[in-house]
Order: sequence, then structure tokens, then C-alpha cells
Amino acid sequence: MVARQGRNSSERDFQLRRMAKLEEKRRKILDAYYAGAVDITMLKVEQEKIHREIRDVEERMAVLNAGLEKWKAIFGIAIRYATNCSDAYRKGNERTRRQYNRAVFDAILVRDGRIEPQFSPIFAGVFGARDRSSNEIWYPVSDSNR
Repeated sequence: MVARQGRNSSERDFQLRRMAKLEEKRRKILDAYYAGAVDITMLKVEQEKIHREIRDVEERMAVLNAGLEKWKAIFGIAIRYATNCSDAYRKGNERTRRQYNRAVFDAILVRDGRIEPQFSPIFAGVFGARDRSSNEIWYPVSDSNR
């Protein structure tokens, strides 16, 4: 998502620069018309070209903004689930809990009565584990889990 956001940001910057250049071009052709350097026919032709390009920029920006809004919505949903995942896990059916487990853990080892979670790469970063072999987070196993 970060890479996509970076690409979208670069594209948005490019389109904004393009729009500024088109507005400058529009102003220059109008100045040329007022100065008598171009006739009305040339002015209309150039204005129509500029208008088509501006429409293209606006359409591209609309797509970029819609994509950004879509990703913001998805990210918002993910944040809501992440902040309430324990509730969702408890309330979820077996399939839902299995999906949570697969997303969060690569493995869960039980050694000497302790749980050693090996988080998936994404969650290893979230929970501060350096890598799968050196997870530093240990959870004691309750008697009800044995």
C-alpha cells in the first residue's frame, strides 16, 4: 500500500504540474490574441487543445482520488478490525478464527509450558519481533489451554 501511495503521489504531483503548465499556456495564448499575434481561429483551436488536455488531467486526478479514497476506506476497515480483533476472534466461527491465525502467525510453538508465537512477517514488525527465529514475546499457557 505504501508503494502504491508513493506512485499515486508522484502521479498526482505530475498531473498538478501538468495542469499548471496548461493554465500558463492558456494565459499565454490569450495574451497573444490580445496583442494581435494570433487570430480568433488560432485562439479557438489552441483553446480547444488546452481544454481537452485539462479534461484529461481532471479525469486522471479523479481516478487517483477515487483510488486514494478506496485505499483509505480499506485501511480504515483494517484499523477497526485490528483494534477489535480479539472481540472478532472470540465472536468468530472456526473459519474466521483460522483466517486470523493464518494472517498473524507462521507458527505457534509450545515449549516448557510457554507459548512461543512466530509471527508472519507483517505482524512480526507490529509486535517488534526481529525475525521468526528470535521472537521475544512469550505468553504463559494457562491451565485451561493444556
